[in-house]
Amino acid sequence: MVPLLRPSREQELAARVDVLTSTRAGAVDAQASELQRIERDLHDGAQARLVALAMNLGMAEEKLASDPEQARALLAEAATYFVVAEALANAAKHSDGATVLVRLAHRDGVLVAEVVDDGAGGADPAGAGLVGLQRRVEALDGTLRIVSPPGGGTTLRAEIPLGR
Repeated sequence: MVPLLRPSREQELAARVDVLTSTRAGAVDAQASELQRIERDLHDGAQARLVALAMNLGMAEEKLASDPEQARALLAEAATYFVVAEALANAAKHSDGATVLVRLAHRDGVLVAEVVDDGAGGADPAGAGLVGLQRRVEALDGTLRIVSPPGGGTTLRAEIPLGR
């Protein structure tokens, strides 16, 4: 009877390395595919938003001479969209909260957009993204207020007048 030869420790390790290399490559490929899908979705979503914005700005430009109030309202719906979209993106990325509430209202000629999350708070109103939103709102004679105490969630409120 011939004794069965057991693989050496080096052979066992080499076989294990082969298995790990194969399985890890599969995981890396799956992750790469997922990242490509996310990038494609983000790109396609951003393109759709840019097209919508360009259309709104084009309509506002056409209305500027004939109906300045309508033009102002169009520039207000585009600015409000970006305020809400950016606030939602910030909440998803930074808040670590479970809930985000969006409220839109039209009161006394003012368009009000409020985004409230129950996350960690501590948003920096001087951060580049929030400063950019503030400038966008202020360009339409509006105001942007951010309340974000550490541990207390974040409230972002934009008020944009629709008439002068």
